[in-house]
Amino acid sequence: MDVRPYNNGNLIAGVALILLGLIFFVATQGAFNLNWGTIWPVFPMLAGALVLFQALTIGDANRRVGMVFAGTIPFLVGAFFFTVTLGLFSWGDMATLWPMFPLIVGVAFFAAYMASGRQENNLLMSAIVMTGVGVVLLAVLQIGGSYAALGKLWPIILIIAGVLMLVPGLRRARG
Repeated sequence: MDVRPYNNGNLIAGVALILLGLIFFVATQGAFNLNWGTIWPVFPMLAGALVLFQALTIGDANRRVGMVFAGTIPFLVGAFFFTVTLGLFSWGDMATLWPMFPLIVGVAFFAAYMASGRQENNLLMSAIVMTGVGVVLLAVLQIGGSYAALGKLWPIILIIAGVLMLVPGLRRARG
């Protein structure tokens, strides 16, 4: 009998599928009050979590960074949609909550930056820009502001991004 050790990714995926199957089996037997309209965001969250767990087993830094980025987005999008299906927000709130999507991408860039061992400054810059865009737009929409003010102030974002790009070079020049 040929016994080969399990690949960590297969082990994690197998255990996750077994646990998911057990949870859904118990739910279909009436143990929980679940319905598909509420539970569907679990699927992108699980897909993202599986990719993130698999990223933990990758030795190659470039692949790990990509997998962390690719796993963070569906996990956070699923979590965001879960807040809607659970009733914390409504689908009608999407008119003011849509900036969460660039914010999620910004968080994914930041997670990828951290997975790179804080070596890939381009990921950090992307994280700052996307997170900043998401936060500013979310703030404007939540306080009831208009986009007209943003139309006059958006060049400030370019100035801040330019300064942030110059800071690492200034540190190296001094050191």
